Amino acid sequence: MYDEVYTVRIRRDAKTGVAIYETWNNTEGLHHRVDGPADIERDPVTAVITKEVWIRNGNADREDGPAIIRRNAKTGAVTYSAWYRSSEKIAPPKRAHSGSKPSRKRSRPTLG
Repeated sequence: MYDEVYTVRIRRDAKTGVAIYETWNNTEGLHHRVDGPADIERDPVTAVITKEVWIRNGNADREDGPAIIRRNAKTGAVTYSAWYRSSEKIAPPKRAHSGSKPSRKRSRPTLG
């Protein structure tokens, strides 16, 4: 099993104590995290994560979702997302579907 070694820096808001900025670096000093975003920003009042950036070895990179995500500080709703592999912006994958449209017919209950 391979263990990742990180340096994590956290900056807190002086009034609220909320961790408003968190950054993860590998032993080479590059922004890097395998199992989550390497850069995280939070709103100091709501503590909602407003920005996450998934980075591996200094490159914006994520295999299973957008590498950059921005959210509304009040609602947490995603306002922007972008997909990257090795710092190259890519189109998001098309959603998988069965190819058939769901039926709109409703069965009627039988009386009897």
